[in-house]
Amino acid sequence: MRRYRADPVPREVVEDLLDAARWAPTAANCQAQEYVVLTSPEAIAELRRRIEEYYRAFAECLADRENRAAGLAGSGLDPEAATHPHVLAAVPAFVKSVDSGRDRLFFGAPVVIVVHAANDQVMPESACAFATLSLVLMAEAHGLGTCITGFASDALRTRADLREWLGIPPANQVHYVVVLGWPDEAFLAVPARRPASVLWR
Repeated sequence: MRRYRADPVPREVVEDLLDAARWAPTAANCQAQEYVVLTSPEAIAELRRRIEEYYRAFAECLADRENRAAGLAGSGLDPEAATHPHVLAAVPAFVKSVDSGRDRLFFGAPVVIVVHAANDQVMPESACAFATLSLVLMAEAHGLGTCITGFASDALRTRADLREWLGIPPANQVHYVVVLGWPDEAFLAVPARRPASVLWR
């Protein structure tokens, strides 16, 4: 869902989603998943501004072909991963869209949930993945829309200063960012799916 009404989501509804996520299975029952929930328009706008600033710098590094690898490495990025063909197309397109006035991170949603976990836990990314899926499914049951936004989570994984600003402990890593709100459009169909790839033995 990438179009939301401005209506706030009641806190008790958000708490219900987080409670569903609390019961998601985790390796060794580590229950590693933690959350930062942003509902203040000012906090959401500031996080958006900081992440957009990060992507502008990212795009500038990509545009400087002569010094690209050094610039990316200096920004804390893996030059090989940061020059994947998808990234080379997506980052400049993201910045262009943002500069035209579009909210490509949170889509005007009134709630942003950052899912993170301590690095020393047992399979922390899996714990966050199961919790995020549980949260998204419960949101659907409440009639809410969600979007798991990779641009936001990638920026937060790279930038320790952004995690610190959110109050995330230094030993924790961000795995998912979910935007949440009341849908402002209705889907009449879902994208087609390929048949399952299955090897029977």
